[in-house]
Amino acid sequence: IRCLVGQGMALHAKGDFKKAILVLDEAIRLQPRLVEAYSCRGQVRRSRKEMRLAVEDFEKALEFAAKDWAGRNYVEEWLRLARAGQ
Repeated sequence: IRCLVGQGMALHAKGDFKKAILVLDEAIRLQPRLVEAYSCRGQVRRSRKEMRLAVEDFEKALEFAAKDWAGRNYVEEWLRLARAGQ
């Protein structure tokens, strides 16, 4: 399943946002509490200017993340930016 997240990240980097969302949706379907999938999908949605959906994904990632998760600070910053419409 983590390979799906990697694939989603690669598609995002290539600008193929639609396929990235589909791949990340599948990762979340298979493992509904996968923090990295929500975080990555939030980034894709932010790139697509879908801020409300990005905020939802970042909030979900933080909800499922351990308090000491290494990516927490990044997701908190992305959440702040998405809420500001950036």
